[in-house]
Amino acid sequence: INTVDEQIKGIKDKRTIGVLLCKTPNKTVIKYALKGIKAPIGVADYELAQALPYQLKGEMPTIKELERELENESEKLLKPKDKKLNNLKELISGLKYGELKEKCNPQNTLIIFQKVLLPLKKQLAISIADISNMFKQTEIILWTDRKGHSTEKAAKDYLIKNKHCGEFRIEIKTKGFMKAGIKAFDCWKNLNIILNEYKYTVEFEKQNQKPLFEKLYNQLLTKTELNVVAENFCEILLDHITAQVERIKKQKPKNKIIKKRVINK
Repeated sequence: INTVDEQIKGIKDKRTIGVLLCKTPNKTVIKYALKGIKAPIGVADYELAQALPYQLKGEMPTIKELERELENESEKLLKPKDKKLNNLKELISGLKYGELKEKCNPQNTLIIFQKVLLPLKKQLAISIADISNMFKQTEIILWTDRKGHSTEKAAKDYLIKNKHCGEFRIEIKTKGFMKAGIKAFDCWKNLNIILNEYKYTVEFEKQNQKPLFEKLYNQLLTKTELNVVAENFCEILLDHITAQVERIKKQKPKNKIIKKRVINK
């Protein structure tokens, strides 16, 4: 404004009006940037309307036109690297996977053991109670890598001593399906927690099956998610038991076959 007043403005010209274009208007920055300046300056999308004399408002570009021009000018000034960086930032803003904060380490491994594995074990025991009553015996065994443990304390002690662990497993064994009598059978299924470098997954033993949950190490399973895992596990267990019972029912009893042979003789 001062340059225009001194070098361009004529005696008959009226006061020079400046328009300050801000790509991201910030009231605090504008307030202090303009403090002490008496010349009429309008700020796009902030106080442009107040700064312009009424008779000039129709002759000035609209705020949207000014902003569009500013966007075009700033785009021209960007280097190819800056354009690619801006594009990447825009893509990142749409990601909804959470921010990576922790890698797999002994401390996080112990947290997953105490706050994910043990609650899952407890929830599974509750969920399979009705199924357990159909069998002579039910065992729930905790595994750390390839080492099975009879108690939670033994598993925790092993984990603290060895520090590193790549996999947790809850193995549920049901032995002696009582209603099948001489055809009694056993059933066992596994639930796995795989500890990767940046995440852990909760999955069943079936190959080529998507994990039930994928979590960062700063994310624990919620109560709802614990229930989802337990319900899915029960369904898999029930499907297996049902298939076994159906197979038994299709078999002909041997004692009836013997009886027929005796009659024929």
